[in-house]
Amino acid sequence: MPLPAYKSKQATASRQTACSVDTIILTTQAQIDNFTTTYPACTTPKYLIINGTGASPAISDLTGLSGVTQATKKLQISNTSVTSLSALNNLTYIGDTMQLDHNALLTSTGLTNITHLGALIFINLPVLQSIAGLSNQTDTIRGVIRMDSTGLTSLAGLGNINTILVDLSINYGHLTSFSGLTNLNTIQGGLNVFQDSSMTSLGLHNLKACNACLFWGMPYLTSLEDISHHLINKNISQFWMIDMNGLTDLSGLDSIHNVVSIYLWSNKKITSLHGLEQLRGDIYYGLSLHDFPLLTDISALSGTPDFQIILRELNVAITSVVSNSTDKFIFNPTPEGNGVFPIKNLFVNTLKTNYGWLAEKSTSIVRGVHPGPIDAIKKTSHGIFAVEWETGNIS
Repeated sequence: MPLPAYKSKQATASRQTACSVDTIILTTQAQIDNFTTTYPACTTPKYLIINGTGASPAISDLTGLSGVTQATKKLQISNTSVTSLSALNNLTYIGDTMQLDHNALLTSTGLTNITHLGALIFINLPVLQSIAGLSNQTDTIRGVIRMDSTGLTSLAGLGNINTILVDLSINYGHLTSFSGLTNLNTIQGGLNVFQDSSMTSLGLHNLKACNACLFWGMPYLTSLEDISHHLINKNISQFWMIDMNGLTDLSGLDSIHNVVSIYLWSNKKITSLHGLEQLRGDIYYGLSLHDFPLLTDISALSGTPDFQIILRELNVAITSVVSNSTDKFIFNPTPEGNGVFPIKNLFVNTLKTNYGWLAEKSTSIVRGVHPGPIDAIKKTSHGIFAVEWETGNIS
């Protein structure tokens, strides 16, 4: 992750007084051990960067930094062999970001006195098991929480947090639930989960504000529970659900009224869109459904204005398909005659002539998939609605 823009002079090996440089970069165990000698009065650096890439011996002990009480901008610890950060337990303030990445032996954070915490970024911490006490003295994360490839199965150490000012993102995780976030009620950004095969329950029963939900790859999650039921904001920007093969419907979204975009792809056990009944407004960027082999019920969408209009127009077009006979339904009664085209043409021409549908129009229905000409399409505020006439039915 690139450092925020700032003007600074990097520290040198010469003796410094106070925190006379904005950025302190420590790359060896010796530099950490000699910290109080090199910076005898420095307890509140702006940027404290510990990077053990290539260090020999590996950085494994942070005791030399025990006098540090604040990282007023950023604390970053990368590529070390430390097992805990408890030597830094005098830290009370981390301004913009605490980033821990590629620390293969880190099992616990060991920080219990932080009263101000900016963004929290954990990347590639495969044996991290505990963040106990991390939120003991604070109730707000003033940035993003990003957990990427960690060993955590619970976020119980963040149980005191009630507000996250940006996103809560879990990537390639092992969390079984978010239930450890017992007091969380506000996510000002989005709730994003990508590839967590251990997640069996969301466990967010007090969520009152969340701007988006992006769920991808939680095969053992069988319910969205009451994730939207307490939301004060009934309008969200995005709802994406991809490869969620434990769900059979969308129950839990019942309180959502407006969504800017909805992507529902490759959810192979979904049989119904139940849960979307309260959608009423404009889905500006559309509703995209793809790879739902068991989906048979889309009646939940019937409350949207565009759907009501389309339903009426389709009903008129279907009832326009009549033959000249009063007691038989006969079209093109000739040997080996084809009755499909006369039936389809009546249906499509009614949509085209009466309601402005486009006939035999090629369009991209799903990103990356470009079928041939479609019998009839209608452009709506939600996107394109397509109808393809098939022998004996309408699909």
